[in-house]
Order: sequence, then structure tokens, then C-alpha cells
Amino acid sequence: MSVKVREIFSSIQGEGIYVGRRQIFVRFVKCNMDCDYCDTPHKKEAKFCTVAGNKKILKNADDVANEIKNLYTKDIFSVSLTGGEPLLYTSLIKQICKGLNIPLYLETNSTLPERAYEIKNLITYAACGIKLNYPKFYNDSLKTIEILNDYLKSGNLFVKVVITKDVDVGQIEGLTRDIKNIGDLPLVLQPQTGIKWDNTYKNTLLTMSEMAGNFLKDVRIIPQLHKFLGFE
Repeated sequence: MSVKVREIFSSIQGEGIYVGRRQIFVRFVKCNMDCDYCDTPHKKEAKFCTVAGNKKILKNADDVANEIKNLYTKDIFSVSLTGGEPLLYTSLIKQICKGLNIPLYLETNSTLPERAYEIKNLITYAACGIKLNYPKFYNDSLKTIEILNDYLKSGNLFVKVVITKDVDVGQIEGLTRDIKNIGDLPLVLQPQTGIKWDNTYKNTLLTMSEMAGNFLKDVRIIPQLHKFLGFE
């Protein structure tokens, strides 16, 4: 397999402010991080690409674009570039989008600002994650968000934070102050899938939301809804 794509499939977006929208997902292999709560394969290369459940060998960007076109239906909102970490493959993304006329939705861990700059004008929507458990990437994440926010239309970018039990209210306060300095962007607090939602955890989420609301107008608590519905 010469292109670094593990899966291509049509499903619904289960995270963030566009939850429920129909998308074609292009899942790239590998990631530059190793989050312990990651729910997708990201450590190894793939020998083939699974397209709508079928194993195929895709040799180049044109093959990827053609498979996306084959899956297109009129309810498709956008093509989700996900992973892994899609910004590891900006050259491939540039080639793929030449053969498409569908908006691109970037799902990124926001740690590669230089790569984000390379494709900033190709992206229509962006879901920018920030990993508060990995503070060495924090400034790079803010820079990535700033770069993409400068080029996307208002409302087309949001910030997402997975709330593990290691994230505290003080971190959310600092983050929302920093986001506000970039713009009044939507913030999604995403409870970690698999954590028991006891009253303490639920109250912490509400406290975080209240804190974030002091700085940002649009704050939402949204779990991974596709998990509840049984979608990929």
C-alpha cells in the first residue's frame, strides 16, 4: 500500500458541533502522539485500505479521490480527514483534494502548526483538539488554532478537549482565556468514553462548563454520540 490511508467509509459525525452530519471519513495511519484513551489504531502501517468494509490496495491519491466519489451521496456534509493524525500527510491531502469538489473537514490534534499552514486554504471546517495531558504541545496547539481560525469562515472551527479524570477546572480556565485571545470560538468538553459518569464527574463537567462560559459564548458538553448509536 503506497498511500497512508487505513479506512474510507461513510457514516455520521459523532463528535463536536457538527454531530449527526453525514460525512465520508478518510482515516490516515499513524499519529505523532500516543494518547492512552485513543480509540483508533494509530501505531502501525496498514497493508491495505478498508473501503466501506472491503479490503483494497490504493496506489495513489487519485485512487483515494475516486473511492470518496464512489461513496458520495447528496446528504454528505463534508469529507472528514481523520486519523491517526492527518496533518502528517499534507502532501497527500493536497493531491487528493485536486480530484474533489466536496468540503474538507480536518480533525487534528493541533500539534503541527507548520503543517496546518500548508493546507489552511484547502480546509472548510476544522475540529481542533487540545491535549491538556500533554503540556509540551500546548503552545503548538494554540498556534495551529490561530492559523486555521485566520483562514476559515466564522463558525467553521471549534476546539475540543477530552475531559479525563486528570484534567482539572484550573486547566480549563487557562485554556478558555487563551482561546478567547484568538477568538470567541466554540468549545466542546468531551467526556472520556469509558469513564463511569458518577455524580462527581458530572458535577466537574458542569463546573468546567460554567468556568468556560465566563470567557466563551458557545460551550457544550458532548460525548462521542456515535458510540451510543453503534456507528463507526
